[in-house]
Amino acid sequence: MVGGDQPPVARIDPSYVTASAGQAVELRCIVSGYPAPRIEWSGGPGGVMPRDAIIENDILRFPAVSQQHQGEYHCTAINQGGRSSVRTVVVVEEGIGLVVVLFKWI
Repeated sequence: MVGGDQPPVARIDPSYVTASAGQAVELRCIVSGYPAPRIEWSGGPGGVMPRDAIIENDILRFPAVSQQHQGEYHCTAINQGGRSSVRTVVVVEEGIGLVVVLFKWI
């Protein structure tokens, strides 16, 4: 570590997500450290990031979650001072369909 360097510290907001199927989910990796850390997102079901994941710098976004998005996600912050990795869990609840049947009695 070079003088003045500060190792990274990372946290994910929110730290745990329960979402309904079809809902948009956004995870933000908040980091500190000097020099400014580089951010890497990883994880997903079976350790594989879903294809529809949108990663924009510190944000990991899913436009409409389903069971394929349920799992652990990791944010890793890296700089000259070291690395910091944190995880969050995304749980997807399937909606309960309601069927209404109308009868007309003759």
